Amino acid sequence: LEALRRHLGVPRIVVMGHSISGILALEYAARFPRSTAALVLVGGVWNLPSSCRERLDHLASFNPQAHAAIVAKGEIPDERICAATFFRPQEDFARANDAAMFPIAESLKRQRAAAEASGLKNTGELSRAVMKEGLLTYRFAEPQRVRAPVLVVSGARDFAAGPRTQRALAEALPNARLVEYPNYGHWMFIDNPERFAQDVAAFLRRVR
Repeated sequence: LEALRRHLGVPRIVVMGHSISGILALEYAARFPRSTAALVLVGGVWNLPSSCRERLDHLASFNPQAHAAIVAKGEIPDERICAATFFRPQEDFARANDAAMFPIAESLKRQRAAAEASGLKNTGELSRAVMKEGLLTYRFAEPQRVRAPVLVVSGARDFAAGPRTQRALAEALPNARLVEYPNYGHWMFIDNPERFAQDVAAFLRRVR
């Protein structure tokens, strides 16, 4: 990111990160505060154990049997909570994952149609690589170093990033504003692209 900024010859950039890309946005802003004009974090990941606990809470209503099997062995420590929620068989996990991210069924159809039209497919290669390197226990450790204005966009029905975890992020950052969409999930820019675009544009106009 910093190499790209230098190549473009611009003094500062706005970084937007969705989901796991929120890690990149936060780490960049902490490491290069003078180069960061603003951040937009959209269902941004920053504390995986906390997000996975919210995912597990949601599973209790979506699939009580799977939830019961996971919690049957007692309290799950932070270093194992994400691995526990990524359960098998894969088909059951995929359905639970879709339910955690897409409370609006039509949005899931739109996301899949866009992927189909683009010819791009989530092979899982990237997620496997970052999980191997410690993603499932990741926590962003330096919120106080992020001095730029931050817009935290959260879906109140996003149980991938977790609404409580998103509120905690907004509170931890020195200069953050939280926008929470009551009825939307992890892909709120598909749930309501017009409102999402308006909110992001309004934020960027204020931080110029």
